[in-house]
Amino acid sequence: MGLKLLLIAGHGANDPGACSSYGIERDETRKVVSRLAELFKNYNDADVDIYPIDRNCYSDVTTSRVQVNMANYDYVFEVHFNSATASARGTEVWVTPIESSIDVEKRIVNNLASVGFSNRGVKKEYFAVISFAKNRGVSSALVEVCFISNQNDMKLYRNKFEQVCNAIVSGIADGFGLQKTPGVKNQETKPVDKPSPTPPPTTGFKPYVVKVVNAAIYVLDAPSPNANIVRTVYKGNAYTIVDAKNGYGKLKSGLGWINLSYTSPVAIASQTNDFKVKIVNDAIYVIDAPNPNANIKTTIYKNEVYTIVEVSGNYGKLKSGIGWINLSYTSRV
Repeated sequence: MGLKLLLIAGHGANDPGACSSYGIERDETRKVVSRLAELFKNYNDADVDIYPIDRNCYSDVTTSRVQVNMANYDYVFEVHFNSATASARGTEVWVTPIESSIDVEKRIVNNLASVGFSNRGVKKEYFAVISFAKNRGVSSALVEVCFISNQNDMKLYRNKFEQVCNAIVSGIADGFGLQKTPGVKNQETKPVDKPSPTPPPTTGFKPYVVKVVNAAIYVLDAPSPNANIVRTVYKGNAYTIVDAKNGYGKLKSGLGWINLSYTSPVAIASQTNDFKVKIVNDAIYVIDAPNPNANIKTTIYKNEVYTIVEVSGNYGKLKSGIGWINLSYTSRV
């Protein structure tokens, strides 16, 4: 049997969702949904759509601005990350109280538990988006992948990102009886939204200073989300960046690397020549300032080319003047 599936990344637009020193929910849900869609391409009887990533589906549901006809789907699946006290941990799946069967959801949560998360089971509640879908006759579920407020949960999630995404896809696929395309094995490649972009051209990296804007962030021993944690630094502290790679900045102290998405520049790393970049992510935001907390202006898409006229940290200003983009999701052309 085939499956018409709608994937929804929780929160979005100007709503970041739950935030901690380990991540921002809005960003993580989009990483997961993007990867799920890629993995479902392994199944010849899965037809997958993603709800527009530049929107907040919850807001659309509650203000009657839903962008798709959910009645056209067989299953609506919404991705979230949980948040509570620092000790709360684990994975869980939610359905509406009127859902007739939870076999698919049991498969998903059991698969996620097998990755290493505590199994909090399948629960029932009238959450807005899944209720909206169910009221249109469509089975629906909401996964809380893990607790974004828990250090161990998020470390496991980042270290086993591929296994996490495969666990979700396998649960849905097995529950609906989907068949893999012959000869296709489980993918264990890098997620499509973690590109390794070519840095903007410079005549030598020009150090600049950033200030931590998140409550607390990790210093890592390499410019990778899977690197080892060296220590924690806190909001308001300023650091000199002497090198940048994959969206991470190397500290002048030599202690390690930090994620520049959780900082704002104090001094600008100037760029003397305009240069062009191509978008390598499926879609990214254009924002009104060079920091992760800026307002979203619009969305641009994979393979589109833009001219950058100024660089601030790991953000580039578009020649059109419409705003800034995160250069971690581009490559030089």
